[in-house]
Amino acid sequence: MLAIVFDAAAGNVAPVPDSIRSLRLYRDVEILSDSIFAGRACGTPGAVSAAQYIADRMRRDGLEVTTRGFVTQGPGGERLVGRNVMACSVRPGARKWIVVTAYYDGLGVRDGRLYPGADSNASGVAALLSLADSLAGGSVLSKSCNVLLVALDGHNAGMSGAEDLWRNFMRGRDVRMAVNLDIIGSSLAPVQPYMPRYVIALGGIPYKKALTTLAQDRGLSIYYDYYRSKDFTELFYRRMGDQKVWLEQGISAVMFTSGITMNTNKVTDCARTLDYDQMRSRISLIIAWLRTL
Repeated sequence: MLAIVFDAAAGNVAPVPDSIRSLRLYRDVEILSDSIFAGRACGTPGAVSAAQYIADRMRRDGLEVTTRGFVTQGPGGERLVGRNVMACSVRPGARKWIVVTAYYDGLGVRDGRLYPGADSNASGVAALLSLADSLAGGSVLSKSCNVLLVALDGHNAGMSGAEDLWRNFMRGRDVRMAVNLDIIGSSLAPVQPYMPRYVIALGGIPYKKALTTLAQDRGLSIYYDYYRSKDFTELFYRRMGDQKVWLEQGISAVMFTSGITMNTNKVTDCARTLDYDQMRSRISLIIAWLRTL
């Protein structure tokens, strides 16, 4: 079944898999940014509960899920235990891997104030869970590669979850590409105000032909730099996202984002501020693109 999204401004009719439902996206973001998880700071009970929620959601899609613990340090040098949640789609005979990540840890509670982390990065996790949903019933995400889905902990602790994933799990495997879903739910900061339906794909230039076509099919403008700035592109692509770990190993990486807004890493970053229709289109684009690889 296909749900149809019509973008009158673009004049396009975009097929969106029925498994990507705005209500489900909202529900995942709402739950992960709820006070019950206390902002999901790495090493806290809230992060442990968030990891369990993510694992349970993936298992409902019939996936085999593994949670891997690792030790990292907090801002004061304190010892923290993080947890990466992983599920994979394996193609018989395939040797190469595509690793799709989204960090789930947040800033937690600081000075008595909750930082919900809805867009940063419950939105990326909700997108990752939509990819997991697309695997239900034995479907695949890539025509030629195994795909590993990972909800990363430790992003706010030196990207330690991504480091542990590489060093202690993926090193020695043939990784074709890493795909990072990092703040992907907002429409509050479009690159161009008169083109409000958009997505940013840093590192996507080698795949520009396919990505641009798929974006146009969904009524999305797609950009391959960060707000037309070379310096900001280098900063966010090379230094600030979890894809940094893969780039340092010479592995191709693409970071999908909707950009930083005035709510990012603020107490106002809550579920109701996101644009779930645009999230659906962005996720549909990512799924369709992965299936070309």
